[in-house]
Amino acid sequence: MLTARDLSPGRRFERAGPLMVQAAFNDFGALLGTDAPIHVDPDYGAGTVYGGTIAQGMLLLAPVETWLCDLFGREAWHGSGGLKATMLGPARAGERGAMVLTVRSVAAGRVTLDLSISRAGTLLIAGEVSIMVP
Repeated sequence: MLTARDLSPGRRFERAGPLMVQAAFNDFGALLGTDAPIHVDPDYGAGTVYGGTIAQGMLLLAPVETWLCDLFGREAWHGSGGLKATMLGPARAGERGAMVLTVRSVAAGRVTLDLSISRAGTLLIAGEVSIMVP
């Protein structure tokens, strides 16, 4: 796991996000009650400006938590982690996002990172992560 000594402003981490699939949109919607047709009805989605169904925003963010636990440890993430994010664009079934974390600052054990999730050069999510590290 990473410590403050491993991090400096500008250091960048990249990871491919999972492939977005209709079954995940449906399962996520059923689990959380987010069954809006833009997410779960391919016929409806085909008639929208998106040309198909799109992932729920939180479904796009879900893999970030696992990644942060991998980088910093579950205890650090669950004990001191914070995430702010803005949804900027859609991810359709069949697409895969690229996740990037870039260290903005390290001070007194608190690391602040910029988060981006994009696909094919289009920014889908922009955000900030903050976590205490040893």
